[in-house]
Amino acid sequence: MPTQAFDHDAFKKAVGQFPSGLTIVTGVDDGRPHGMTLQSFMSLSLEPALIAIAPARTSTTWPVIAETGSFAVNILSEQHSELARKFASSGGDRFESLDYTTTYTGNPILGETVTWFDCRIADILDGGDHVIVLGEVLELGQAEESTPREPIIFHRSGFRRLAEPTPPFLPPGPSHQNSPDGASRRPAIPPYPPGARRSIEKEEINEIRNLQRALLARLRPRQAHRQRGHRLGPPAREMGRGIRLGRGLFRRALHPRR
Repeated sequence: MPTQAFDHDAFKKAVGQFPSGLTIVTGVDDGRPHGMTLQSFMSLSLEPALIAIAPARTSTTWPVIAETGSFAVNILSEQHSELARKFASSGGDRFESLDYTTTYTGNPILGETVTWFDCRIADILDGGDHVIVLGEVLELGQAEESTPREPIIFHRSGFRRLAEPTPPFLPPGPSHQNSPDGASRRPAIPPYPPGARRSIEKEEINEIRNLQRALLARLRPRQAHRQRGHRLGPPAREMGRGIRLGRGLFRRALHPRR
């Protein structure tokens, strides 16, 4: 039975749908720095601390670095697009006019990286037209927390940036909020995802209870008014819905869904 030939171009396009970061792998040989842009990088183990990279067998830079027995991985930040192109091209001195420091083993660490790892080559495995290099992490560093850097993203053969982070889940605010013009407004109720489990603080329970008491205090006169034969108006119905909503939030807080 004839088999269909494998479409390598389609495979390359398919794996290109997966976004990843970019690195520059560096090393030093006889005092001369070497480096190359590399997309294939991953953390592998915590104990021992291992990472993995996958240089192409056609690379002329990796064999030089491999001979030294160690290498450094520089995780590029979003301002490194031109540097990534430079280290991906062949020919020329890639480190010309480039500021960098070195690790204890002498491997170059580029400026303004998100983080970096200095590694000893632990093993080299077969990976088809690539080799899989396991690196034991000897030293690492990252940007200061006061000046964090965003990583560059490589997707569909192009550079991308991370989108703005989504706001975190916030607990309910004060039960009464006033607008700048002094008008009282109902507090916004934050979303509670179905099936989510979240710990409930004592202050939040008290807040819900206070909200229920306030609504009940305003509703009781209207309920007495209704018992005397008057129709219950929209404001009272709205407060009734608020009480039921508060009770529902309270039950979900005490008994979260699993």
